[in-house]
Amino acid sequence: MATRPTAPRIAGSLIFCVLLAARSSAHAGVVADETAVIDFLQMLTMDTRVITSIEGNKARLDHTVRMMERRSNVADDDGVHTEIQRLDRGMVYSLMEPARQYRERKLESSAPAIDSSRQIAAIASALKCEWLATEVARSDVGREIVGRATTAHVRVDASHRCAPTASAGSSCTLAVTYDQWSTSPNELHAQLARYRRDYAAKAGTATGIAEELMLSSEFGVPVDPSLLESIRTAVASEGQALRTNAVLRASRSCFVETDGTSGAATASSTQSAQSYPAYLLQYVGASLLWVWIVENAAHSADGSADQPVTLGTISTRLESIRAQKIPASQFELPAGFTSAF
Repeated sequence: MATRPTAPRIAGSLIFCVLLAARSSAHAGVVADETAVIDFLQMLTMDTRVITSIEGNKARLDHTVRMMERRSNVADDDGVHTEIQRLDRGMVYSLMEPARQYRERKLESSAPAIDSSRQIAAIASALKCEWLATEVARSDVGREIVGRATTAHVRVDASHRCAPTASAGSSCTLAVTYDQWSTSPNELHAQLARYRRDYAAKAGTATGIAEELMLSSEFGVPVDPSLLESIRTAVASEGQALRTNAVLRASRSCFVETDGTSGAATASSTQSAQSYPAYLLQYVGASLLWVWIVENAAHSADGSADQPVTLGTISTRLESIRAQKIPASQFELPAGFTSAF
């Protein structure tokens, strides 16, 4: 006669299954699917999708990029760019297909990926003005549904004004309106956030917001560190962001030529830790920005030069996040790839 399992044996089996599942989950990686839409000066739109695969202190980012020049309505599918980040080695590898080559750079906390301090100082020097304290207004918009999750919607309006210090000086304002939709973070969110903090510490960047707004620096727009810090502080207590929307604004006076020089805000900044594509974007962006400056130069004489106008928007969305076992080969250079240097 078959015997029925006793209650202790059933309980023991359930506990074993739970422990096994927990152990498997602990060794699984995290895969996040994120999208971003960048609108620059209503001239150029860039849609990106990033699949981020993380396991321990290793990550792989697969970027798909599509750019469209608004006036010509011509789209350019820039293909897939892959970056392998190895915190354990202190190295980042950028893969280039179909050349079967890669570039590498060291992660050094002393080499910041963004340093707009020279641009910000150049504006003050050219316009003979002094930056005042940053003004920040934070408001709780309410609870909204993003996907299937209930989120808290927070809006932060931050501005930084440069006031004239001489009779011949001019004023200038840089500003950001930042909306964030956040939900209570789960363990997968926590793993994603932990890795990004660790990576940021080694790369010399800030986290989260800075990475989103950093894209504007690649288009030649100055990223005001005080605005980034004020926004980061204002949303520090919020949960995991499922969606964000940043509107970048600046006075036309920030870009006005002074003493025969080009616009102070378009002065090059330190980009030593950025990957190669950033330089190309900065060249294209600076060219478009200069066209916009010339076309809007007439507004400088009608008294509206110091009214902040929209330079562009950056919208991001966390489409999905899941636990997944990731093969070790995903974090290694593919066979047959050679160094580009």
